Amino acid sequence: MYEKKKEKLAAKIAALKERIKKDTDELNKAQAEYSDLCFTEIKAKQNCDEQQLADTLVQEHNLIQLLRDKGFTDEQIIALANGADSSAESDAVSEKNGKKHHNPYAESEELEGQMSFYGNGDKD
Repeated sequence: MYEKKKEKLAAKIAALKERIKKDTDELNKAQAEYSDLCFTEIKAKQNCDEQQLADTLVQEHNLIQLLRDKGFTDEQIIALANGADSSAESDAVSEKNGKKHHNPYAESEELEGQMSFYGNGDKD
């Protein structure tokens, strides 16, 4: 009695493992296609090639990290990206979060020219 149930369950387990493997492979393929499609869509919207987009993404990531290192919160960075006055709206966000905000643009030229993704940088 136990042997038959064990054999039946072993077969079911093997079938489920095979289905999981097949579904995982299918999931990975769909995720890769989705990522490629998103990347292609961004390239088309920005009218650039893969290398330009990769360079821009790295530059933007570095800029955001620099702003974080200067004391900006994610909310403040988003406010700046949306055109907020860095001294007015960012101060409101700082007060809400209990942090003193300082404008890194006023203290450093380190960020100058780093926002080329938004049309403020050098043209090649």
